[in-house]
Formats: sequence, C-alpha cells, structure tokens
Amino acid sequence: MESAFFDISIILITGTLCATVAKWLRQPMIPAYIIAGVLLGPAFFNIITGGDLLEALSKFGIAFLLFLVGIELDLRKFMKIGRIGILLGMAQMTFAVGAGFLLIRFLGFSTIEALFLAIALGFSSTILVLKLLSERRELDTLHGQIIIGLMLTQDFIAILLLIFFDVFLGADSTTLLFQSLGVTFLKGVGLFTLALVASKYLLEPVFRYFARTAELLFLG
Repeated sequence: MESAFFDISIILITGTLCATVAKWLRQPMIPAYIIAGVLLGPAFFNIITGGDLLEALSKFGIAFLLFLVGIELDLRKFMKIGRIGILLGMAQMTFAVGAGFLLIRFLGFSTIEALFLAIALGFSSTILVLKLLSERRELDTLHGQIIIGLMLTQDFIAILLLIFFDVFLGADSTTLLFQSLGVTFLKGVGLFTLALVASKYLLEPVFRYFARTAELLFLG
C-alpha cells in the first residue's frame, strides 16, 4: 500500500513538473507527460516498476479524458459539419493506407503483413488530438469540429475492422462467419440504440441534477 502511494505521488509530482516546463515553453502537455513516463520508467531512473498499477492508472486517465472531452462536445454543431469530417476521414484513411501499403511492400513485407501494417498506420490517436484541441480551446471552432469528425470516422472504421478481423479469424466456415457477423451486427445496433436512448432520457437529467454541486458532478 505504501509503495502504491509512493508511486502515485512520484508520478503526479514528475508529471506536474514536466507539464509546468512544457507550459513555460508554450508546448503541448501530452509530450511532457510522455517524457515524465520515460524518466520514471526502466529506460532512465527505473523508479516506477508496478506494471499493474500503471495499467490501472492509464485506463482511468483515458476514461476521465474522454469523459471531460465528451462534456465539451456539442453534438448539434458536429452534425452540421459531420459530412465534411466523414469525407475527409475516409479520404485520409484511403490515402494513408494506400501509400503505407506500397511503401511497406517496397520494404519487402508480404501482402498480408503490408496490409495489416498499413491499416494500423492509417489511424490517428483520437485521444491525443482531442487533448490538444481541448488545451487550445479549439473544440468549438470550425476546424476543431471538422478534425473531430475526421477522428470519429477513423474510430468507426477501426471498430468495424477489429470486429471483422475478430469474427473472421474465429470462424471455421463461411456459414459460421455470416452467422457471427449477423449476431455482432445486431449486438452493435442494440448497444448503439441503448446508448442513444440512455444519453437522451437518462443521463442528461441525471447529470443536470449532479451539476448543481461540483463535488457531486465529479463523483457522478
């Protein structure tokens, strides 16, 4: 318990110092946090060794970051320019995957290996982009909304590809493949519908009540 408390304290102190230096240099804070992790890791001082603790903290950090960014997003504004973001996202993915595939094939990889690597390289980090936009207070700007639309399009394509690869690799026959795809599709539609209904009729009034108190909102 004392070791976990010490690790968390050192992480917070080091992250704060690195972020302060980055702010002083007028640089984004994401690289500062990465530098703090490198300094505390085995590559330099090797102070933090608890892998389970770091994994749990990273998951909490991503969840809180997406939650805070989601609060600041205006879905109505996004829907107005969503078509542009979707078109740009698909165009960017097509170009990145195509160029990456040709380059990786040129380096001597097989067709399957080049395809998988090109698809992986074609995606951007939505979390990093949203964090940078949030720091610059550009989430509500036109270009910020277009970039968010592009990122969400990439995420949607990534989800579809991951689902397809998982089902495809786990199916032993064509019949099982189509059955698995059908079941997965129905689950996805059900989950999306549930999330949409809950956000509209359940979560909105609940968080409106939580917003009366800052502490209650944080806990909620």
